Amino acid sequence: MGAGDRYAYVGNNPTNSTDPSGHVRCDADGFCGDQANVGKKPDTWKTDPDYDPDTNTIPDWDNVDRGTRATTIWNWLCKSGGWWGDGCPHLDDLMAWLLMKEGGTYPPEAIAIIARAIPYILSGKGEKNPIMIAKGISLEGLKYFTSFINPNRGGAFDADDWNQLTTRIPEDKYYTYMEKAKGLGPEKDASGALILDWADTDEFIKNNKPLPEEGHYYKKFQFGTNWVYFTNYNIP
Repeated sequence: MGAGDRYAYVGNNPTNSTDPSGHVRCDADGFCGDQANVGKKPDTWKTDPDYDPDTNTIPDWDNVDRGTRATTIWNWLCKSGGWWGDGCPHLDDLMAWLLMKEGGTYPPEAIAIIARAIPYILSGKGEKNPIMIAKGISLEGLKYFTSFINPNRGGAFDADDWNQLTTRIPEDKYYTYMEKAKGLGPEKDASGALILDWADTDEFIKNNKPLPEEGHYYKKFQFGTNWVYFTNYNIP
């Protein structure tokens, strides 16, 4: 310890750190050494029984049931914390992050439609699954967001997926979109069907599906050389 530096043993942070063993600094959550302090929480995804340390991945992640993936990731995040702070993500933060990931490259009109759909799906009221939990953050709702259960869209879960979930902070504009969408509910087509689905050109190509023809989508918007299509479950 440096002369006169009486808090060096806790990294000069006596308010947020302790040294119960007398050998290593620990933070308020009980994480010690290099794992202590916000931003250095353990990579809880590496505790998964299928984690492969040789490849630093969870192989075949995309073959795991979507509900299981959503639940598993949520539990990891609640134990590790992230850019939102300690513990589980807050609803407002989660919605802004989802909007950024789902529609960040789209034009404003498309982002606004997605912003209206996100709270409805998350609340457990979505048409996609009638048994969704009716309030709060529904894990049944989360499973429909590929951006949450598989952020980089790869076959395995890896460090890039984890970093996107825990370190990529949404810009203020996404909070603003969500605030404006509050209480509006999903957009509806002329028949009253809810608009809860969207996909862009790249997704159709990746899945070897033809682009929707006129009359088989609700609206489409161009961004760069691509298009994003919005549909409902009643459109064939």
